[in-house]
Amino acid sequence: MWGGVGGRGGSEITTRVDGIPGSRSTDDVGPFLLLGARVEVFPAPASPVGRHFGFAFDLQAFGGETSVSLGTGPPREAYLSGAAVMAWGVVRFQGRQWEAHLGAGTSLLWATRLGDIYGVQEDDTDAEVPLGLSVMAGARWNHPNGWFLLLEIRQERGENTFEFERPRSVVDLDWRMNQFVIGTGYRF
Repeated sequence: MWGGVGGRGGSEITTRVDGIPGSRSTDDVGPFLLLGARVEVFPAPASPVGRHFGFAFDLQAFGGETSVSLGTGPPREAYLSGAAVMAWGVVRFQGRQWEAHLGAGTSLLWATRLGDIYGVQEDDTDAEVPLGLSVMAGARWNHPNGWFLLLEIRQERGENTFEFERPRSVVDLDWRMNQFVIGTGYRF
């Protein structure tokens, strides 16, 4: 899978400098590139009802730019990169060649590196288990030999906290990523 991230209602970034609350901003944290892989399991494919309900697990990596305010100066450009593990409950509506699906899930692990901030000599990495609610909707075109093409939109939630020494600051990042995903796969 690969895709892009962006749109309105982006991630919220809150900073504290020397223990004093600083700026709070909403940023689209983009453009982002998303790469990933998915495993789907539908436990009862022969059942008329059960074939519509299943589970999906995503492993995805992402990277892009954002801006962060540290102290009184203007926002500074920064680079974010990371990985997430997602678990989804999926409902699919099968047709002959086209199939629609809806899903809701949670972030099992959200690990991010914040670095390359102008004027800051260090980077920080944080891993969280945020359990934020995420939703998706999509469609796939099934080729008769087992391959498929996937189109999907989704909003994922996560969070990270980063700490820096100079200036002594804490950056809280509450992720709300709006994603457009294109992928291909093979059905066994």
